[in-house]
Amino acid sequence: NENTIESGVDRLDLGTIKFTKKDLTKLNQETIERSRDREELKKRWNESLPLLEDMEVSNEVAVDKTFLPTVLLTDARKILTYAQAIALTELIVYIILDFANGPSQLLYPVFILSLIVLNIIWLRYFLYKSPYKRLELFAEAVRKALLASGHLQTQNCKARVVRGDKNSIHTATYLKGGTLREKEIFAQALSEFFAPIENQRYILRATTWVNDQTKYFAVPSMFDKRKEDVIVFVANIEKYIGLYEIIYTRNVEGRHILLDARLNALGNKQERTFSKKKVTSKLK
Repeated sequence: NENTIESGVDRLDLGTIKFTKKDLTKLNQETIERSRDREELKKRWNESLPLLEDMEVSNEVAVDKTFLPTVLLTDARKILTYAQAIALTELIVYIILDFANGPSQLLYPVFILSLIVLNIIWLRYFLYKSPYKRLELFAEAVRKALLASGHLQTQNCKARVVRGDKNSIHTATYLKGGTLREKEIFAQALSEFFAPIENQRYILRATTWVNDQTKYFAVPSMFDKRKEDVIVFVANIEKYIGLYEIIYTRNVEGRHILLDARLNALGNKQERTFSKKKVTSKLK
């Protein structure tokens, strides 16, 4: 049988006890017998407590997959284009030499190597198209930005992604380890980044053309007090989502861009994220 730890007076079944001399004598005998088996009781507690120690309250942030930035795809596409160009050039030269003076022994291994690199890049490209991997990488980037700015103090905490139903429109992430306050800060940072564009002090605008709803994002409020903090935040995430410029919305030019962001961001018409608390442990 699985070990269970119960609390409350209901576990004693006091309501079923008949306070007669016979029943009270039986109850006393059962209590004495249970008290004698202390080693078994100690063993059950030792087996159950490690499960309780591994329990952790997490703040999950579920993000609409539609709004996940194209994590690493910007750089992957660029590398993929270069690799394709090299392989195609080698192939064309090889064919020309084959018709003219015979195949070059030097170009043949270079062409094979280019094809191998090309396959690796394609594999990397499709790997990062996964919404789980994209959110995991971005959540880790946010964690690093929070650590760099001093908002998180626990160095060994990690960003984790909940791999749920593939047909679900949401993908959830949470901070593993750290204090409850740090978990709340992490969840708040992610929620505010994906929040609809309203009247944030700083927003981010893509410097290259994007074919999805990721042209504008908001800078979380814990970073918008100083321009230096905004720069730290962007420096940690742009390597994953491509190049974004910082827009200060408290001047004339910034207000104009803010209006454009409000009109064009689909996130302003629906919620991109929602948060919930959850207990995780070995029992799951």
